[in-house]
Amino acid sequence: MRNIRLKRSRELLAGTQKTIGEIAYEVGFSTPAYFSRCYNEGYGETPTDLCDRLATKG
Repeated sequence: MRNIRLKRSRELLAGTQKTIGEIAYEVGFSTPAYFSRCYNEGYGETPTDLCDRLATKG
């Protein structure tokens, strides 16, 4: 179940202007900090890293 939430959050991070906190709550995590920790474990980068990387491409 967590993997599904993380996958959806990755889509939202790449495709919306929502904050990381908003996305964390939207996909069902109880806190943004826990979301960031799980995201980092799952993808090897933090949500902030992804947003920064996408911002430099676009």
